[in-house]
Amino acid sequence: MNTNDSVINEKYFVCGAAEVNITPPLGLSIPGKTSDRLAEGIRDELYAKAAVISLDDIMIIFLAIDAVALTSGQIGDIRKRIFEFTDIQRNYTPNRLTRSCASFLE
Repeated sequence: MNTNDSVINEKYFVCGAAEVNITPPLGLSIPGKTSDRLAEGIRDELYAKAAVISLDDIMIIFLAIDAVALTSGQIGDIRKRIFEFTDIQRNYTPNRLTRSCASFLE
């Protein structure tokens, strides 16, 4: 028996998650209305959340960003940072943007 036959091909599964508070400071314009309104208080803080799953050379990143809208420039900046901090290649980063709104009676 060859000594290499006894070596098990180990795979490494790694996962992690993080969140960052992205609540803008008071006094900025609130998007989404026809007239300009300035933020005078914070009802709910806004977050950018990430989950990363990696198995050997495969890495998947999920991002959830509390925002009304992102410009193409902002999306480009996010993708650029992903490339800088990971080994993900540019041709393996499709965008999937969804919008989810919830309304509650107070």
